[in-house]
Amino acid sequence: WSLIELKNGELISGGSDGTLRRWRDGKPVGDGKPIATGQGAVLSLIELKNGELISGGDDGSLRRWRDGKPVGDGKPIATGQGGVWSLIELKNGELISGGSDGTLRRWRDGKPVGDGKPIATGQEGVLSLIELKNGELISGGRDGTLRRWRDGKPVGDGKPIDTGQGWVRSLIELKNGELISGGGDGTLRRWRTTPGWQSLLPLACSKLEHHPTLTSLPWFNAARATCEHFVWRHRRLFEDAMRYPMRYPIRYPMR
Repeated sequence: WSLIELKNGELISGGSDGTLRRWRDGKPVGDGKPIATGQGAVLSLIELKNGELISGGDDGSLRRWRDGKPVGDGKPIATGQGGVWSLIELKNGELISGGSDGTLRRWRDGKPVGDGKPIATGQEGVLSLIELKNGELISGGRDGTLRRWRDGKPVGDGKPIDTGQGWVRSLIELKNGELISGGGDGTLRRWRTTPGWQSLLPLACSKLEHHPTLTSLPWFNAARATCEHFVWRHRRLFEDAMRYPMRYPIRYPMR
């Protein structure tokens, strides 16, 4: 159900039988025996900045591990969220768990943050989580929506964003500021998450690409270089790629 590479180079696999296994270079680590979590299927895994490994179980619990052994008293932490489908550690050190019941919960050092109450997303189940560079948290739902959060509260008008992808199983932010969502229907969608020059630059460069201002005046060399680096070369690479049909094309309609 889940996989993660630790900072020390080990690979940890979480199984549907409720066990963890440690691997290095394709071989078991230590005695090779599976580690029983008692959580049902291990649906999610994350390594925290402090080196702890957190496992999220189908039984709605979190467990803390270090070097294959439980941390502290070793008791599971009940989230009350149904299955723990997703986990993320924020830059501020909080751990966020996303549940099959459609809620988010905030944790620090194994304890709830604030009033400890779950945050209802209205998404039927939180399959994916990502923290953007601007500090927003994005949740991807079983209902095919994205929602934006900051400090446990909705951002903007708070309305969900419909992706039309079925279950939003995966999320990633690219270096150029775009957010990519992966859907249960087999599609990718691209979203612009950062307003400002990142949004306006492609439009400006495309409109002025053949304008004499950029093509002939030497004091606009910096502007030409900016457009070439951020816009034109990426478009050419995309156009070149499209000349060669793929056996399994990826569909990603631009929003």
